[in-house]
Amino acid sequence: MKRLLAMLLTLALSACAPALAEAGLTEIRCPEQGFSTRCNVDFGTQFVEGDGLYVYTEYYDSIPYVLIFRSESRGLDLRRYFSEEFTPYMQASYGDDLVGVTEYGSYEVAGREMVGADYTYRLNGYVIHFLRVADFWDGCPVFFGAKYVQGDDAATLAALEALVANFRTDAGGDAVPAPQSGGEARQPASAQDMGDYRVTAREAIVSGTAKYDDGRFSVTLPEGWQVRTTGEFMTFGFRASDPAAPERSLFLFMKLEPFLKSRAAKQFYRKYNYAPTCDAPVMEAPTLDAFLAAEPEVIDFCQAYYASGLSLDPAVFPELYGVRVQEKWNSSIPCPSTCRDNAVARIAFTTQAGAPCEGLVTAQPTDMGSYIAEGIDTWFYTAYLFMGVTAPQGELAELEPVLTQCLASFDFAPQYVKTALDVSEQEKNALLSVASSMQAAMDSYNDAWSARQTSYDISAQKASDAILGYDRLYDPDTGETYRAELGFYDSYDLNRSGFANPNLQRVDDGAEQYYLSGVDYYITK
Repeated sequence: MKRLLAMLLTLALSACAPALAEAGLTEIRCPEQGFSTRCNVDFGTQFVEGDGLYVYTEYYDSIPYVLIFRSESRGLDLRRYFSEEFTPYMQASYGDDLVGVTEYGSYEVAGREMVGADYTYRLNGYVIHFLRVADFWDGCPVFFGAKYVQGDDAATLAALEALVANFRTDAGGDAVPAPQSGGEARQPASAQDMGDYRVTAREAIVSGTAKYDDGRFSVTLPEGWQVRTTGEFMTFGFRASDPAAPERSLFLFMKLEPFLKSRAAKQFYRKYNYAPTCDAPVMEAPTLDAFLAAEPEVIDFCQAYYASGLSLDPAVFPELYGVRVQEKWNSSIPCPSTCRDNAVARIAFTTQAGAPCEGLVTAQPTDMGSYIAEGIDTWFYTAYLFMGVTAPQGELAELEPVLTQCLASFDFAPQYVKTALDVSEQEKNALLSVASSMQAAMDSYNDAWSARQTSYDISAQKASDAILGYDRLYDPDTGETYRAELGFYDSYDLNRSGFANPNLQRVDDGAEQYYLSGVDYYITK
């Protein structure tokens, strides 16, 4: 389950949450919509007909703020509202400036489980986040929208916590379950309803994030993830991964070299027994595709020479074997003028053990010049800013928004850059500009993800189900999706009348859109 970043910013906030409704807060009333709440408001409020009540958290009549709107639409299906109304509204309003959408999900705010979606867009040179969540009070939906500049979220999200914790309608009512599709709220079937099988609600893969800082650099990561680093300054690299599933990862390598330009160049160096150059990986052309194809050789080279101090730690590198570039887009990340293929690629690959995975990656292959010997170009290619996010097959759609934002948070500590006395001025500037490069990377990744072909998402989900042994099912009345162990559906289909929910259907070629909505429940023995 997704949790508000505010809950991760300070221990103090969570420690004093029970007292939010008791003291130190200003009462806020909205007679136009019949509710009241409390918050430590310093910059005022404003009611706008059709929008709701604006609660400003820094400057009056400007971002950041929290917007509260109470609707009279009893029986509103919140899932359909976000997917069919609000997300299309945001897309129409911001067009290409809408660079990220975290679809309908569950958020915990002030101890209350709410539903909502998170949007990221560009505005006047800033990156704006708009988290919109909703719940029901007295049978009517109430929407809260927290809007803030990226990286400056603490005060706004803390205000959101207080506003939700203290919200009351004039009738004094509290939240009631949200109806689905205009009817009674449907609960997942219990174990006895499904015979030998049980139904469990699916939880988000990443439940929260926390800042990691080792003195040289800092980065926000999913909670519990582990970090490995290698190299220093312009040879620095790191990879963070989930110990429960290391294929879930994000990584950055500042510079990788040397790459030989051809097999003929490798034979040239072997002829003269020029080690370790003769064992360097081969990049057949200065392109992202050729660089990714060389990744297994990079790991082999590092394994051979790491102990002697001539290479980076091979354990830090992502295992990218059999890479297939599925889609490719131009990148906005600043690059050397000699880089001819500055791009972001959506890839499918396997680990060394054969686990199917997918990812979004980028690198900047650069031609470092030529030196012809015996008719062969024996000089090298270099790759700058090799970075990306990876996931097991079928998980990238959920993890991409979280991991790209984590990658964008990476930055070197100023003191670390100051100690880089042995690198060139150009390389120092590269270290100093890494934060802007990470922001450009997130923008490029989000742009690419928005422009992707969803057919690859569907294929990944199908392949994941087949490998793990699941049927994908859906309820046409509620739109909920299920992953069921093989064997369940055949028995269920023959005895529908004996189950609490007789509506489940197998996702087939005519209902492939359900592969794009994520899994709500698992059906297992």
